[in-house]
Formats: sequence, structure tokens, C-alpha cells
Amino acid sequence: MAILTVYTELLDNTLSGARIIDMGTQRSCACFVLPKDKVAEVGAKHKWVKQHSFYILLGTHPNTGKRTGYVGETNDFTHRVIDHKQKKEYWDTALVFISKSNEMNAFFEDILFLIRFYGCEIFDKPKEIIKPVNYHEFHLDMNQIGVHATLHYYPDTDEYCLKAGSKILSRDQSSMPKEIGVMREDFRNNKKACQNDGDLLTLLQDVNVTTKKHSPSGAAS
Repeated sequence: MAILTVYTELLDNTLSGARIIDMGTQRSCACFVLPKDKVAEVGAKHKWVKQHSFYILLGTHPNTGKRTGYVGETNDFTHRVIDHKQKKEYWDTALVFISKSNEMNAFFEDILFLIRFYGCEIFDKPKEIIKPVNYHEFHLDMNQIGVHATLHYYPDTDEYCLKAGSKILSRDQSSMPKEIGVMREDFRNNKKACQNDGDLLTLLQDVNVTTKKHSPSGAAS
């Protein structure tokens, strides 16, 4: 079995700062681990960050408090990240994967290896979660605008879940709390989670809508 040596270069001499994880000369893939406030500084010194790359933004979701990620591809991460800083405030770390030989099609397996090496499980098969049978069911029906939603509250875990098939407004309201706007934006951007029917979004899968306050009114919003 061939030995694979992985190199880590600490760009500011700390384990929590910017660093490069490199698979050496036998592989073409390298990963830049960039804290949000270090992107511009590292990009100015390393031309690799300005070339075609695959990237993942990691952070804590403002509503659930759970770790979450956004996956993208760009020709220049230092330019693309400007928009992400304005529209995706939750992320704190970027993983930027580049091909040192510019062969982007040949190194996705290396990306998966480096993601796991870093400690991120974003592409791992999710563990099956069995919801407890003990729950309370709530319904919201606004026939005049087509809104029909079903919400389950699980007292054993203090969680709220908006059920698949629910129809909710796709547009934001002026009175809407900020965290609800962020959650609704997540719905709109996730084609697997919902179907956009103009003024309405139809959920295609159950969605956890537990809020920081863990209140019925927060979940209902």
C-alpha cells in the first residue's frame, strides 16, 4: 500500500488561523482553510486562490445553531467571496480547493479526502434520524392566498418541524423577523427542499424550523 503524506502549512503560525493542506507532489489537489477575515490577506499573497476553484463556506446557522455549509465553484474566489460576505453572514470559514495542475475534473476524490481530513462531514451519508412518535400537530390555513402549512412540535427534543407538502409565502414581509427571512431565503435557494410556485413555496421535504427562542410563535412565523 502506497503511503500518502499530507502537508499542512500554517500561514500565521496558529492552528486556528489560515493554512494550506497539501497532498504533495503525487496529487494535484490543495485546500486553503481561510477564516473569513483572512481571505483578502491570503488572496493577495497566493495566486492559487484567484484561479478556478471549488469551495465550501462553513458556519453556524442563525436559526438552528447547527453547523451548516454552502458549496460553490468559481473562477476567482477572492472576487466571489465579496458577494458572499454581504449575503451570507453566517459563515466563518472557507475551504477553497484548487488544482495545482488546473485539472479540475480529476481531483474530486481528493477533495472528499481533504474535507474529511479537515474534519468536515458535509458529503458523508447522513445518519438516519428517527423522530419520536410523541408530537403535537398544528395547522395554518389561509385559503384566500393559498397558504396551507402543517407544523409538528416534538416535546421530547423541543423541536419544531414544518412538514413536506406545506405551502408558504415565497416573498418576504416587512414585519418579518430577520432570522425568518434568512430561513425563507434558504428555502428558496434549495431546489431539493422546495418548489417555487410563484407567490408560494411548496416544501418537498420536512424542514426543521426550531428557532433560537424555541417558542411556538417563532416557529409559526
